[in-house]
Amino acid sequence: MLRRRERIPLLEGEKLVFELREHCFTLVWPVIILIATTGISAFLAGTVPDTGARTTLRLIIGATAGAIVLRWSVWPFLSWYAHSWVLTSRRLLVRHGVFSRRGLDVPLDRVIGSSASRTLLQRMFRSGRLTISTASPAGDLVIENTPMLAEVQKVVAAAVANSGPPAIRPSGLTSPAFPPPNPASSHQPFPPQQFPASS
Repeated sequence: MLRRRERIPLLEGEKLVFELREHCFTLVWPVIILIATTGISAFLAGTVPDTGARTTLRLIIGATAGAIVLRWSVWPFLSWYAHSWVLTSRRLLVRHGVFSRRGLDVPLDRVIGSSASRTLLQRMFRSGRLTISTASPAGDLVIENTPMLAEVQKVVAAAVANSGPPAIRPSGLTSPAFPPPNPASSHQPFPPQQFPASS
């Protein structure tokens, strides 16, 4: 999903472009586990024989179901929500961590290229893996299950193209939203073929 969030700390003159999380189809299994565990535990609790241990058995069933839901439904959702990539007019920020927040900031002028790959299932959801190569110590940044992969690639390319002064801005990065500073230039430091069209 692409979301605009005013809570992102921005530098002076910096603008927020988008906040990105993995495609929500990654939460399909946690949702299935939640539904299945709730249904099975309710059925088992209802079939417990009416004996002296009935209350204890129901508590055991409920505790087991709760542990399963917390581990394989709630925790995956919290991890998904806490892990985000933020693109601004100057930086690419990575934020993750449920209880303790950790992050990484990469200036856009250190981005040198990108590549994309997708499986058949990801093609169905217009998602895929986006790898952004940088000249920073962080190395490559990999965004798994990137939603709207083709659109995100174009926005990142446009932001990189306009991240620095015209004299040092790569002329190969163009976008209708961000006209190139020198349309006549034939240099392609960021090859367009690294942004394949979505099918």
